[in-house]
Amino acid sequence: MYHVKKCSLKDGDLFSEVKLWNETEFVFLDNIMGETPQFIPETKAALMYDSENLYGRFTVRDKFVIAKATQNMEHVWKDSCVELFFTPSDKVAEGYFNLEMNCTGVIYMQHQISRGEGRISIPEENLRSVITRTTLTEPIPKEIKTETEWELVFKFPFELMKRFHPGFILPEPGVIWSGNFNKCADESSNPHWITWNKIELPKPEFHRPDFFGKFIFD
Repeated sequence: MYHVKKCSLKDGDLFSEVKLWNETEFVFLDNIMGETPQFIPETKAALMYDSENLYGRFTVRDKFVIAKATQNMEHVWKDSCVELFFTPSDKVAEGYFNLEMNCTGVIYMQHQISRGEGRISIPEENLRSVITRTTLTEPIPKEIKTETEWELVFKFPFELMKRFHPGFILPEPGVIWSGNFNKCADESSNPHWITWNKIELPKPEFHRPDFFGKFIFD
């Protein structure tokens, strides 16, 4: 389980509020799916929330970094990518969001019941309300093969969640959501699939809400 701290974080402070993030619990993504890659990215993730938004931060010590996707809803999982899959309620059967972001902040997001079932791709006019900030700001069509550290932070408004998830429960102390943090790079020269909460399957597959962990709001 992971405890999500309440905060006071302004839009422009996603990076600069270092003190708040330093006081927040980070979790390591260390469950490898499929074959062990030649280089295992060291990936940490954290969440915070306020009355209007969910905030997240990923820090990655990576290698063979690539980012070909330049427009939202392109195939970011083929790039160096981090993901938050989550159900904004205590009923996983009602569906989940898959928020997928490459290392330059390009977003791919859907809401679905299970992989391909009841799937809704979030329209661009709605995706604009999800803000990402990264330390890698330009496309990377040719891999950075040397060790590279990068960070990504995001803001996800609750209003958007309500629009696509009818059973949405507003976070407050004691509320429980379900979810998982993921790291992948399907089409890099170092393909890998890594999760926070272990998915006990023989092949890589992130779209398994039955393996989600618990997010408990403080």
